[in-house]
Amino acid sequence: MYVQSWAIVWGVAYEIASEDAESVRNHLDYREKGGYKSVTVQFHPISTENKSPFELTLYIGTEDNPFFLGPASMDEMAKQIAEAEGRSGRNRDYLFNLADAMRTLVPGADDVHLFQLEAKVRHLSTHI
Repeated sequence: MYVQSWAIVWGVAYEIASEDAESVRNHLDYREKGGYKSVTVQFHPISTENKSPFELTLYIGTEDNPFFLGPASMDEMAKQIAEAEGRSGRNRDYLFNLADAMRTLVPGADDVHLFQLEAKVRHLSTHI
């Protein structure tokens, strides 16, 4: 992932009970240890009703990740995602779930890159 100060990243924030915070953090640190780093960012809830922006931790992929594709065309990314599978399952399933979640949770967000990638991977997946 290339970090750009002007970029917007949509996501869901989960509040972890204080008594579970350490075990959840340890689990995430273990799961994301291979080529990811944790960063603290400012989160802005869509609904500002009773919610001000707050800090949270997220994990971003780094260029030293052995699976980091680097600068690539949409076709190269689609091919890698369509064929790749990891400990947590098929990458294409992750992509499809992400696109579905965006449509459900943030229907006004038109993430052209995500939806074009989804379409290409769906097309490739019918030929695997």
